[in-house]
Amino acid sequence: LLVFAATDSPTVNAAVVEDASKLGALADAADDAAAGDFSSMMQLKRGALTIAWSSGGASPALSAHLRSRFEQTVGQEYETLLDWMAVLRPVIKHQLANIEARRTLWRTILDSDVLGLLRAGEQSAAREHLDALIATALEAR
Repeated sequence: LLVFAATDSPTVNAAVVEDASKLGALADAADDAAAGDFSSMMQLKRGALTIAWSSGGASPALSAHLRSRFEQTVGQEYETLLDWMAVLRPVIKHQLANIEARRTLWRTILDSDVLGLLRAGEQSAAREHLDALIATALEAR
């Protein structure tokens, strides 16, 4: 059994957590993460990518503000790139034995125009650019 204590009253939340404990239930106090047995966090999902954060109950307003900022900053382009990276990772790992070369390649991809092209809806151009960056790295080995 899970209990969420999320009222505007710290006294009520503390009482709910205490009662839950007596019943053997796990409780989350939204205003005091340390008081509960677990903490639920805000999250943003883009496919396999999950970004989660918590203000520790100190400011739900800040958590909501961050959600808005993350939604604006981390669009569907990240989901597409992550899907491509998931498929490419084992291939790259096999073809580039040097771990530092792989790290450099992934950083190069992330610092390139690939995400910008995806954000602009230019998926085929983004993929061509990604493939060109990989080809360049493989030629350099």
